Amino acid sequence: MNSLGNSRADNARYDTLKEERQNLYRECVPILEKLVDLNNNQESVRTLMNIYGTLGDNEGFMKMKALVE
Repeated sequence: MNSLGNSRADNARYDTLKEERQNLYRECVPILEKLVDLNNNQESVRTLMNIYGTLGDNEGFMKMKALVE
């Protein structure tokens, strides 16, 4: 995604890749939530916090941020 330019085709490709990334993140969320529930692993909490931030899930982000602190 970082290597794309600013042409119309590159912008369209960026949008496609962004949507694919978000779909992948949405698939990972339940898995990471289970991992956090099981052992409160700080690495998984930070990863989940970052994913929530990327997806725009402020409530989930704040919940994970509270676990980090």
